[in-house]
Amino acid sequence: MTPLDVIVAARDGKKISRKEIYDFVAAVATHRVPDYLVSAFLMAVYLKGIDRDSAVIFTQALRDSGAVIHYNHLSGPAVDKHSTGGVGDKITLALAPLVAACGVPVPMLAGRGLGHTGGTIDKMEAIPGTQTHLSPARFQEQVETLGVCIGAQTDDFAPVDGIFYALRDVTGTIDSYPLVTASILSKKLAAGASALVLDIKVGRGAFFQTRDRAEILRDWLVGVGRDAGLWVSAFLTNMNEPLGTHVGNALEMREVFDILQGKGPPDTTELTLVLGSEMLMLGGRADSSEHGRALLQQAISDGSGLARMNGLFQAQGGDPSVLEDPNWGISAHLDVLYAPRAGFISHIDALTVGEIARALGAGRMRVDDVIDPEVGMIFLKKSGAHIDKGEPLVHVHHRGDPQSTNIARSCLNAFSFSDDPPKSEALILDIQHGK
Repeated sequence: MTPLDVIVAARDGKKISRKEIYDFVAAVATHRVPDYLVSAFLMAVYLKGIDRDSAVIFTQALRDSGAVIHYNHLSGPAVDKHSTGGVGDKITLALAPLVAACGVPVPMLAGRGLGHTGGTIDKMEAIPGTQTHLSPARFQEQVETLGVCIGAQTDDFAPVDGIFYALRDVTGTIDSYPLVTASILSKKLAAGASALVLDIKVGRGAFFQTRDRAEILRDWLVGVGRDAGLWVSAFLTNMNEPLGTHVGNALEMREVFDILQGKGPPDTTELTLVLGSEMLMLGGRADSSEHGRALLQQAISDGSGLARMNGLFQAQGGDPSVLEDPNWGISAHLDVLYAPRAGFISHIDALTVGEIARALGAGRMRVDDVIDPEVGMIFLKKSGAHIDKGEPLVHVHHRGDPQSTNIARSCLNAFSFSDDPPKSEALILDIQHGK
């Protein structure tokens, strides 16, 4: 079949063979298929869908379009974690070194922020000198020697996924379940993971905001991942409100530093322990979630998790000692916003916070937008807290120009207030264990 034949078959909902899928992906990899035909294929899949067997083959073909790491010197299975993205979600950067400190290797290909959601790579690069574009050989060596590596997707790893993603972004095909699934899993498989813990966000600040859509995505990821040879556990977690107290790239690194010292906010600390214990079970280091939590808490209390984070950044050229300076990474232009009334904070809207953070310069609308690592927000009070009129609620760090000042002051729009204590929302909405 020619590439056009594959597109027509996808358009008509016909079965496409393994060889035909691999041949099409190989043709895209060698630039023998023009962008307009690739876009037509993506739209055909978006509109007609593909079955799970085809999605597995598609995922494997994307994986095999570049380097695939096979580890030679690991004591057990390598376990990855993936979040579908949210506001204030810095969990990966505390979780990965903690899990590695407990003896489970963690290879991660992570992404940049786009739209209102933050990106792990952007947060890492807030630390001066940090390199995230690593060769497959260097990535593998770091996992085998240090037990953890977090890198950006490059042309070496699942390069056709990179081509597809760039076109999905401009053709309205981003939120296709099989395309999202293949994109996520192909990178995890290319980086050599044997098991994967999924953190699928649900709520106002999530990629898929409703629970039914998040459950469909979970079922695609779990089903295709397991058929492709991964052990997969999946969590649905709440993203109606921003996670933690810090939003913004350098600011979130400061919160990671706090989590690893046992001083983190309750929600980010809890989610780190829940997801980390699942990773330890999949990696064979813990026989229960309670056992896993105990191991992680020990790695926090004895400093081994923080030491592993320092080692991670140092191995990738970064200088994590800047986190010891309380003034590092925070724009000097500050607006303090105060409570307009007495009562309780009933809600802080994650989507509004994410959009304000992006407008301040902490995020991007296009992949090539330049971000400012020093802007963002520190929440002094979270939902459920009782406040007095005029009490400080949030510090907004911005660039200092009039437009940024106006954007900063709009952060109060994210808050809702009530006379009575609000009902607390669960952080973990659902769990599917992979073993």
